[in-house]
Amino acid sequence: MEIDDLRFVYFRRSYYQKRAPRSEEASGRRVQVEDRRRECRCLRFEDWSKTKLKMLRQIEISYPPGSRVALLRLTERAGGLKEVRADSLFGAKDAAPPSFAAVIAGSEREFPLVLGSDPKDDWPEERLVRVLLVRSPPPPPRRR
Repeated sequence: MEIDDLRFVYFRRSYYQKRAPRSEEASGRRVQVEDRRRECRCLRFEDWSKTKLKMLRQIEISYPPGSRVALLRLTERAGGLKEVRADSLFGAKDAAPPSFAAVIAGSEREFPLVLGSDPKDDWPEERLVRVLLVRSPPPPPRRR
């Protein structure tokens, strides 16, 4: 099936210090943790480097049996090949793991790349296995 808007989803954790009544907190400060959802048309790695999806030809995703981490095989347009574990992507060690998101048949779908820490979690029945990234043809030249 064709998808026009494949996006990589990660969460960025921010810590805020807020004022609190002394009756609640002796220091008068409270730390608030917020995970903000971010989406991009790239793969963001833990060291904050990225690979843009437009520079890739194909992404193959495998889910090894018994593993909680997917393996990604990235084929570049120039022919280079890179294999990475999904836990090397940004946010994989936080509470909300990274995933791919796309709109399919009018509904937003997410495909996780790392399972949560609950041992009962299992890979969803419907998984993303291969993504062929096809560039749209350039627009026709303008007539003068």
